[in-house]
Amino acid sequence: MSSLHLQGSTQENHGFEYFVRNTGRDLCRSFELTYLYNLMLQMSHSDPAMRSVVIALGSTGEKLHTCGSLTIGRERSDKQIHFTRMQYGKAIRLLRDRIDGKTDISAAHAIIFCFLLCIFEFLQGNDSASLLHLNSGLALLSEDSPSLARGLEALLPHMDLQIEITHIFSAMNAQATLWLGLDIIPSASFLLPQLQPLMPSGQIYGRDGISQPTTFSSVDEAADSLNHHTSHFYDFRLSVAAFDRRSSSVLIPDSLYAEKQRLILQFQQWPPAVEALISSSDISPEVDSLGRIAVMKMNWTICHILLHTLLVESRWIYRKYEADFSKVLTLAASVIRPMNDLARLKIQRIVTANNRGCHPGTFSLHAGLIAPIYYTAIKCRNLKICQDALTLLSEDPWREGAWESLIMATIAEPQIRRHREEGYYNLDNGVTC
Repeated sequence: MSSLHLQGSTQENHGFEYFVRNTGRDLCRSFELTYLYNLMLQMSHSDPAMRSVVIALGSTGEKLHTCGSLTIGRERSDKQIHFTRMQYGKAIRLLRDRIDGKTDISAAHAIIFCFLLCIFEFLQGNDSASLLHLNSGLALLSEDSPSLARGLEALLPHMDLQIEITHIFSAMNAQATLWLGLDIIPSASFLLPQLQPLMPSGQIYGRDGISQPTTFSSVDEAADSLNHHTSHFYDFRLSVAAFDRRSSSVLIPDSLYAEKQRLILQFQQWPPAVEALISSSDISPEVDSLGRIAVMKMNWTICHILLHTLLVESRWIYRKYEADFSKVLTLAASVIRPMNDLARLKIQRIVTANNRGCHPGTFSLHAGLIAPIYYTAIKCRNLKICQDALTLLSEDPWREGAWESLIMATIAEPQIRRHREEGYYNLDNGVTC
């Protein structure tokens, strides 16, 4: 373990110590990091930019632990937030000096910075900056793969470090493309290994025509199945991105359309199996079971919309899914209202249970309620439904790992305003545009 003492101010040492003892360990659990985590601590003693990023993340983690939110006390008088921003700004300034040629930076170091800066900006609600860092990391993985591999090997001659790097960017890329409304996967020329789905016992949901059962034996099996299908959908989006018609003259092959239809058929088998489980006596009597199913239905509905709209070039395509978006909000309200501390704890239990094997914590990216509500807010073409989604996210805020509802509402609001100005919304939904 790296020494906890740095040659810095008392506040800098405190931020670093908090990262080592708390925030860094949480980051390690959420992304299943071992080698990269230890490497970050080592680099913090010799690299001023890395040290400042780590201190900023440590201070951010302490703020979340103390307040449960980064949206509480965001005013400039908040000394901790000011200190965090100063450390982050210092890191960016040092990195810019290197980019300007004053100091060299290797691809291996750069990819680690991209990861940490992406996480920091996402927690702050700066989605554009977070996606910029994610794009930069993906570009390094796609364009500089040989030198990056050599650089990572020089830092730590162990393949597990390269596996960890690939895993974290695969996870972040999946969340950005599945839930943040991106139309095309950035830097898709580098096909990241598909995420490892949580397979149910017996692996009965294979990709080669093995049919879905008429019912699930448990809520856990239903959750595993949905995670499996979602993982396959993400893998399919990677394939589609390579043939995106807006950036290339290459026609999308018929095989991709056929694969899309096959995935749609698989997705459509999931709801009847869940309904059969609800109607049977096999459903667990535990309090959170129906809440877990409601959240799964929300995630299934959005993924189903995403799948149907893929390979369709129409800005109006989402208008036909108004009833589905409304259903997402109805399901969400059944889980989060009335919102109180008990409801917040229930949400955490649901997200953890629906993603068996995940490590709940500040940096967990697993989707629960916030992601599908946010997607509804930015994609639905019924303005009232979009406004209702914003209300759900902002009225009584809550957190799900790295997702904070109020921050996501803040990100969605300007997109809704822009869509309203561009005439995206239906005019017959009772809302004046």
